[in-house]
Amino acid sequence: MVWKCISYAGVGRIVFIEETMTTAMYKQLLANNLRQSACEMGLEEFILIQDNDPKHTSRLVSNWLDEKEIQVLDWPLQSPDLTPIEAVWALVKCKLAQFGKLKKDELKEKIKEIWYNIPVNLIQKYVNSFQKRCLEVYKAKGYNTKY
Repeated sequence: MVWKCISYAGVGRIVFIEETMTTAMYKQLLANNLRQSACEMGLEEFILIQDNDPKHTSRLVSNWLDEKEIQVLDWPLQSPDLTPIEAVWALVKCKLAQFGKLKKDELKEKIKEIWYNIPVNLIQKYVNSFQKRCLEVYKAKGYNTKY
């Protein structure tokens, strides 16, 4: 599993998770990487967008986010594909496909190489499309869209 983040300023950290993620692990991952990643991207403020995975919405994580005064955007159920980061990750997977089968360490290195070389203007394009995606979901009354 991979945790990653983006903003209008570009890509943030990417973290590989070797074990099955638990709520406590997710909270610790955020504690170790979220603000630090925002800082590395030059952000003083940010709003966290995450899907409705039970680990993300757990009391433990929600309380921690409140305690740290991190704003979280409410997210529609069953809509993880709506987030700009999913479009960015699809691009990473597409680029990875050209390398064929890789060993685990090689795969991680290629992922990092691709991730940290994604142009900022491409990230901005995906972030800018977010409002359009949300509007499409609204028009479709929550049903599937082309995204």
